[in-house]
Amino acid sequence: MEAICGIWVSPEGKVWLATRSGEGKRAECSVALTPFVWSREASAVAEGTGVAVKELTGPGPFRYLLTFEDAAVWREHYAAARKNNSADTLRSVESQHLLRHRRRLFEGMRFSDLRRCQ
Repeated sequence: MEAICGIWVSPEGKVWLATRSGEGKRAECSVALTPFVWSREASAVAEGTGVAVKELTGPGPFRYLLTFEDAAVWREHYAAARKNNSADTLRSVESQHLLRHRRRLFEGMRFSDLRRCQ
């Protein structure tokens, strides 16, 4: 598995990743961002808006996971939902991407593998 050495998300919702292979080769790639919120209700989402709704298990107050195809729609929905405290999210979209894909920065790398450019 390639280690993620850097991550940046553009305002348009494109995730840019800098990776390192097990052999030490570096590469860059981009993928689409799929932002999400945890919500108290699913009814706030209009059908056909590029939003997937999944009911979660457990006793927590946020019973639904809403996944958005478009970062702008996600920002709009979250801004409206947080006014009445009906949704929560990770503010860092970079952290959202890593959590969603169950990845970590520098995963599997030794400290001596790191390089820094500033």
